[in-house]
Amino acid sequence: MSIKNLIKINSYVTSPQQTKNFVEIRAKYLQGHCPASTLVVVSALADPRFLIEIEGYASI
Repeated sequence: MSIKNLIKINSYVTSPQQTKNFVEIRAKYLQGHCPASTLVVVSALADPRFLIEIEGYASI
């Protein structure tokens, strides 16, 4: 399984200021592969130390 198997990514960030950096880093790791994606700014995640949560769906 590889990045190319990703078909959908849901991402959650805790600060609107993180979105630009997050999108740039995500693009670097996806290397031109563009699965469907959702990016949501939330007030907090399950653990207060977490800043970003990523949920991915893949097809094999």
